[in-house]
Amino acid sequence: MSPQHLNQAIEALKDLEQRISAGMQVDDQTQALLQDTLVLLLQERLIDEVDPPEEVPWDFGAQFDQVLEAFEQAGEVLEAQFDRLRMHLNVGDTLYRLGRWQEAQSHYEAAQKVAG
Repeated sequence: MSPQHLNQAIEALKDLEQRISAGMQVDDQTQALLQDTLVLLLQERLIDEVDPPEEVPWDFGAQFDQVLEAFEQAGEVLEAQFDRLRMHLNVGDTLYRLGRWQEAQSHYEAAQKVAG
């Protein structure tokens, strides 16, 4: 999936989430499916950001910062604790591998808060 299509899909899901929050009626199963789909799309975008095509020159730090920004924006949309926990742990692990330990620690602490 191209980055443009990923962005469009994520934005469409965010728009739908806002409509649901504003009172549009959706059953719990559909709500859970929307959240799972958004998580999968965000993970796909993370994979694309971290592992771009070989011919594209890129700066990993700057690209990962964009992914972090997308993660923070998605955090406003996602309500499921398990999904948020998994996302915090995945981002924390990636930051840790990059040597960005303090940022990783903040995501691990956020995961602890989500886990309760």
